[in-house]
Amino acid sequence: MKKLGRNDLCHCGSGNKYKRCCLEKDQRTIQGKVIPFPGTRAASVPQQKADQLRQMIHDKLDWMDWNADEHRELAESLFPQICRDYELKSEEQLFQVFSLLIVWNNFSREANPKYRKPGGYASALEYIATSLLNISVTKSDIAKKHEVAVATLTRNSGQIQDFMDGIAASGDQLDSEDAEESHEDQDLSVGR
Repeated sequence: MKKLGRNDLCHCGSGNKYKRCCLEKDQRTIQGKVIPFPGTRAASVPQQKADQLRQMIHDKLDWMDWNADEHRELAESLFPQICRDYELKSEEQLFQVFSLLIVWNNFSREANPKYRKPGGYASALEYIATSLLNISVTKSDIAKKHEVAVATLTRNSGQIQDFMDGIAASGDQLDSEDAEESHEDQDLSVGR
C-alpha cells in the first residue's frame, strides 16, 4: 500500500491535493482529540492511548474469525512481537499495526494461504509493517530473522500487497459509483 503524500490527489476523489482536502481531518481522526480528566498529567494521555491500542490489538485477535488455526497463531505471535521489537509507542504506529492485522485476517480468510512454516508470511507482514512505519530495515534482515529466503518474503509480501491494492481499487470504484449516482440524482432534480 503506497503511503499518500501531501501533494498526491486526495483519497476522497475530490480531485484536490491531499494537503488541501482531507489531510487535517485524517490526522485528527488518527490522533484523536482526548481531553484529560482533571488532575491527570497531559504527558500520560498519549501513553494511555498507546496502551488502549495495544489492548485493542490483543482483543481483536481474540474475536476475529479465522479459516485456520495457523493463521490465527501467526497473528497472535507476530503482531505483539512487531510492537515490542520496534518499540512502537505512538498511536499512529499502533494504528498502522492494527490495520495490518485486519488486512492479514481478511487476506487469510479470502486467500486461505497454505504454508509449512509461518516465517514466510510472518516476514512478509513484518516487512510491510516496517515499510508503512518508515522503519529502516532490509528484506534480508527480516528474512534472516524469520529463517526464510528473501525470495519467499518478496513473493508473499507481493501477494498481500496485491490484496491490499485490490481492496483500495474496489473502494475507489465504489466511490466513483456513488459520485455517479449522486450526479444522476442531481440531473433528475434539475429536470423537474
